[in-house]
Amino acid sequence: MDGEKEERAARRLREATHTTPLKQNRLEWATRPAANRVFWYGAGYFAASNYAAMSEGTTLGETAVGRILDFFTEPRGGGFGLAYDTMQPLWAAASQAFAQGAQGSVLMFPGVEPIPTSIWFTTELPTLTGKGIPIITMGQ
Repeated sequence: MDGEKEERAARRLREATHTTPLKQNRLEWATRPAANRVFWYGAGYFAASNYAAMSEGTTLGETAVGRILDFFTEPRGGGFGLAYDTMQPLWAAASQAFAQGAQGSVLMFPGVEPIPTSIWFTTELPTLTGKGIPIITMGQ
C-alpha cells in the first residue's frame, strides 16, 4: 500500500474512532465485558492470550474494537497492515477505554523486559491505578 493510501485509511479509521463523548461510550461498549480483563506487554501477549482463551478472561484484542484494530495493524492482523506507529494512538485510546471499564481485579502478564514506552506503562497502568483497581501480576 502506498503512503497516500495508507494515510487516507488511517485518517478514516481515526475519524471513525475519534473519542467524542458519544463515540467514547460506543468504544467502551465495544470493549466489554468489564470483569476478568487481562493485560500484557511485550512477550506477555502469548501467555495472556492463552490464559484468556482457557478462562473467562478477556484481552483487548479479543474485543470487537481490538479485532478491528488488529486487522488494520501489521504484522499480526494480516489485513491492511498499517504501521503500528500509525495505529498506536488508536490502540492507546482503546486501551484506555478497556482499562477505564475494568471492574474488580485484573491480571497482567509481563514480557521479559519492561517496556516503559508501551501502552501498558503509559496508558493502562495509570488508568487502572487511578481507579484503584488491584493488579495481579502473573508469571513472576
